[in-house]
Amino acid sequence: MDKSTISSVNRTELKYCRLSIKMRGDRLRLQGTLPPKPGSGKDSPYQQTISTGYRADESGLKRAIAAAWCIHSQLETNSFNWTEWSNVKGAPPATIGEWVEAFEKDWHSRKHRQGRTWQVDYGNVFKQLNPYVPLSEFELIRVIRISKPDTRNRVRFYRALQALCKFAKSDIDLSRYKGSYGIKRVEPRNLPSDQEIEGLIDGIESRQWQLTIALLATYGIRTGEVKHVSIDTQSRAEVADGKTGKRTVLAFPLDWVDRWSIAEWKGCHLKRPSEGIPHYGRKRGWPTPYTFRHCYARRLMVDCGMGADLAAALMGHSARIHTEVYRAWVTEADVLNAASKFQHANINSE
Repeated sequence: MDKSTISSVNRTELKYCRLSIKMRGDRLRLQGTLPPKPGSGKDSPYQQTISTGYRADESGLKRAIAAAWCIHSQLETNSFNWTEWSNVKGAPPATIGEWVEAFEKDWHSRKHRQGRTWQVDYGNVFKQLNPYVPLSEFELIRVIRISKPDTRNRVRFYRALQALCKFAKSDIDLSRYKGSYGIKRVEPRNLPSDQEIEGLIDGIESRQWQLTIALLATYGIRTGEVKHVSIDTQSRAEVADGKTGKRTVLAFPLDWVDRWSIAEWKGCHLKRPSEGIPHYGRKRGWPTPYTFRHCYARRLMVDCGMGADLAAALMGHSARIHTEVYRAWVTEADVLNAASKFQHANINSE
């Protein structure tokens, strides 16, 4: 890269920017009229340079342009601070690509989850961003609009992008683009009865697959948690590393443990159960794997009469989520059946 390229960028892309790019050796610098540094003894802004540390190549030039506009924005809003730009190591990420890189490192240092969790929840969203521009509301709105409004995917985009803003300590608020997707927008399902579930699992010829589906139905675990579950006792299993961390799960109904000899479980035979199990079910025309989880929740609420707090702890989510989501699967017939059981129990106790 030569100085004529830098001059061209300054005349075009940075024509209205308060910073320009200079090249020294194989590195790029920013130059402009900046506030005096602390301890400089000066009172008024004057011409100064900032060492970016970026190499004088195509990638470094894009980053330098983004940094120039970032500082320009700070100068325009009187938010420029020398402690952020005094040296390369101390400078904050200037581009979206740098923010995403820093966010990913921080996420992996705090979350002991598989890399695929990052890819699904964040990576697939962040790859839609332009990595060479500053973090801006304009760019985030452009990306969030890629997803269809009022869908689960829109919520995923919103959560990922808002999490990036929070990490960058940005006051950008994307909540108005979140939409109104939620369980209340979904029509209640016709959940299969326990007898139908028994018939489905009894008919699975593969022993490995029978045990896998039996675990989902009996313990109400998520597909991704199958890799991390171990049978503890006749009625209890342990999820070592689920979506919400480690937890104990209970078999309900208990007789399913013996029906399919679940104690023989030796571990998951799938590398990616979150993909393999839905694919296996679709080929056979089964309900979605989460249907087994919904049925488990209904049993806890209707057959067992378990409160939301305890049921939520068993299923690995909040009581609010449990109440909002799984109450939708309780039918009028379920309520009448539970009331009848309660009345008979009171009569027998008298």
